[in-house]
Amino acid sequence: MCNTTPITMQSLARISGPLRNILDNIPVRCLLCEQSNITRGNCKDHLEKLCPKAKVVCKAADIYCPWTGIREE
Repeated sequence: MCNTTPITMQSLARISGPLRNILDNIPVRCLLCEQSNITRGNCKDHLEKLCPKAKVVCKAADIYCPWTGIREE
C-alpha cells in the first residue's frame, strides 16, 4: 500500500510487538560506513558502538578532553 507520509520512530513505537520483531529483522545498510546486512534492530547499536565512520567524543571526555571526530581516527 502506498504511504505518502514517512515512517517515524514515534509511529513505529505504536506497532505491536510481533510486527516490530519482524521489522527489526529486516537487513539494512549503514549510511555512514556503507556496511550492509545490519538488522534494523541492531542499527542503533552499530552506530553507537561499532561504526568506524560515526562521530564520537574522546574517551577522556570525562576529564574535559574537547576532541570529537570519526571513530576510526
